[in-house]
Amino acid sequence: MADRSGTVAFSTPDRSSGTLVLGVLTVEENATAYLARPEHAFTGIAPGACELRRHREQADQVRLVAG
Repeated sequence: MADRSGTVAFSTPDRSSGTLVLGVLTVEENATAYLARPEHAFTGIAPGACELRRHREQADQVRLVAG
């Protein structure tokens, strides 16, 4: 297994705007972050920045998916 060191940071936006963005995950070079979801196991996230968003579904009205 490779020796990895580096910084992983998570920042949250101002939630008053009603955005679906939960936050921004920033993974620096030489680091790996892991996202754990019970129904999907672990997912490795490579270096870079990505937005994590809530899921929503369109039915008769827009509603957030329970998570």
